[in-house]
Amino acid sequence: IKNRAYYYVTFACFIGIIFANVFYYFMAGASGQGFFAVVLGVLHLGAFILTMAYIGGVSIRQLATEVKDAAQEVRTGGESKKPVLIPIGKEQPKPKDAYEEEARQEKPRIVIELPKKED
Repeated sequence: IKNRAYYYVTFACFIGIIFANVFYYFMAGASGQGFFAVVLGVLHLGAFILTMAYIGGVSIRQLATEVKDAAQEVRTGGESKKPVLIPIGKEQPKPKDAYEEEARQEKPRIVIELPKKED
């Protein structure tokens, strides 16, 4: 557990869910049942968000920022459509100048002479 405060608040949310659920069924058929349904929804949502925060070790503000950035990426389809090459092991990618230098160098021409067929 990376954030104990969120853990304990999540535990309190689960206790609240149990009590709200009991009152929800206790009020069956009464007008108070809708109120407890809303309370249950809010407690479930709060417990889920806090669980994501304390497992990931981030604050609620950081989690909200990450979710907002992810939603922006999904909405726009990503910032770049270029493939990302990830080096394997200890390999390092060549600097950009090395590729430009290779492109400027004249490549040797290879001529392949095939024997002529004699009829």
